[in-house]
Amino acid sequence: MSSLFELVGNTPLVEMTGISPCPTVKIYAKMEMYNPTASVKARAAAQILERGEQEGRITKGSTILDASSGNTGIAYAAFAAAKGYRLKLCVPKNINAERKALLMAYGVECIYTSLYGKVIHQYFLEMHMLDYLKLHYIISVVF
Repeated sequence: MSSLFELVGNTPLVEMTGISPCPTVKIYAKMEMYNPTASVKARAAAQILERGEQEGRITKGSTILDASSGNTGIAYAAFAAAKGYRLKLCVPKNINAERKALLMAYGVECIYTSLYGKVIHQYFLEMHMLDYLKLHYIISVVF
């Protein structure tokens, strides 16, 4: 493989023997932990960034802004680092130390938001978005 993006989605399908209540029914598990960043969220993050590039919305020197402290944010961080993009994530103040350290290792700038849920979290994203409307790619904004 020559690219982190080429690894996305190439996850094995494994038969889960002995768990089906019906002997004629086979149950399979998709092993998404083999994606880069060990999550199914790598699929969505990779597709969003690649589409942004294809549409010319993400170019060399772009800054990407989103609100996520979960697996999607970590996937954005890995892919943005691989592509050389700057990433800013609005994350809650109570983000756990492990996620914070991982995001920082990828070079993410964390914008710390309120602890009071998604509405406030999204508000912070919208406020920071105003600085980026002309030059950068904003992944998700809900008005």
